[in-house]
Amino acid sequence: MKFNEKFPIMTDVLMCCSTLNTKGGMVSVVTNYLAYKNWGEYRIKFIPTHFDTNKYLLMIYFGVQFLKIAYAVWTGHYKIAHLHTAERGSFWRKAFLMKFFHRHDIKVVMKEYFDAPKDIVEPIQETESING
Repeated sequence: MKFNEKFPIMTDVLMCCSTLNTKGGMVSVVTNYLAYKNWGEYRIKFIPTHFDTNKYLLMIYFGVQFLKIAYAVWTGHYKIAHLHTAERGSFWRKAFLMKFFHRHDIKVVMKEYFDAPKDIVEPIQETESING
């Protein structure tokens, strides 16, 4: 048996999103990712970058979490960052992280969650119910 077959080389992935107790579809998806047990050669580290609060406390929280991310990058062997973002505020935080990861030769996978305005969604839903 070769060394790599018995002791596979793991690819470290850093995943960022809101805290897992934040409500929303994005967190539901990330919770499912983290609960999945058969990642094979991938090892996931989760560091949240957002929770529901006012913007000033959130800026402080993100700063502290960024220090944790930077420490993980500088001391770990991360090859991939998997970022989950919404279309508003978290996009700018994730754009900042994306630049940081690119400077450290870490590939970025960004999953953006879009909250469509009602004036777009409601006509589509009406059409679907008519065409049924």
